[in-house]
Amino acid sequence: MVIPAVGAVESSDTENTVVTNASADQDMKLGMTGDEVTKLQTWLQTQGFYKGKIDGEFGTYTEQAVKAFQQYVGIKDDGIVGNISRQNMKDLVNGNISPSSSSTSTSTSTGTYSKTGSSTKTGSSTSSAKAAYGTSKSYSNSYRSTSNGWSSGKGTGDCWDNSNALYGELTSSGQQARVVQYANSYVNNHRSVQVYQNGAWVDYNYKANGYSNRYYAQSSKPGMTVIK
Repeated sequence: MVIPAVGAVESSDTENTVVTNASADQDMKLGMTGDEVTKLQTWLQTQGFYKGKIDGEFGTYTEQAVKAFQQYVGIKDDGIVGNISRQNMKDLVNGNISPSSSSTSTSTSTGTYSKTGSSTKTGSSTSSAKAAYGTSKSYSNSYRSTSNGWSSGKGTGDCWDNSNALYGELTSSGQQARVVQYANSYVNNHRSVQVYQNGAWVDYNYKANGYSNRYYAQSSKPGMTVIK
């Protein structure tokens, strides 16, 4: 599944949404503002789901990041942070999310799904985010099989491991291939494979070949570099 890259600023398209100041005991959703939204954005960014501005405004980019987190842990991806999402946030950072049978990879500083990103803000908002959603620490990345195929399908390890394996498989069979790295909505170092066809480099067709959605190439590739 490809999710549009989270930008540097929030969308201002909230004219049809009632804007309210979010409190700690209510569901958070599109259009809300305040300190609780700041804590949420800080947590999402620290865990690698959000690269936008920490501004306390629950806009479309924050909603996308919440959905990305929900898809990651295998709960309903409605973009609303309620009790279930809050509990999963705490479970995730405390290592209590049960690994799926299909794939588990270890967090590293460079792996696609490692949650080692740092917040753009420091001080009270970061501390408050830890208090609200659990203390951040290293943990194993777990992928749950969901109806959208996020983790079901072929492929092992994170996108770096999988790209290396796929690159080796393709080149050993005589196919001209390369590994590229670029930013996506999770991290700035996602890797996928391209093949040379009809005089041009095109993304490997992960879907047609039965790969899990987490390996899919993103159509836009900010900061793309060729690894090999």
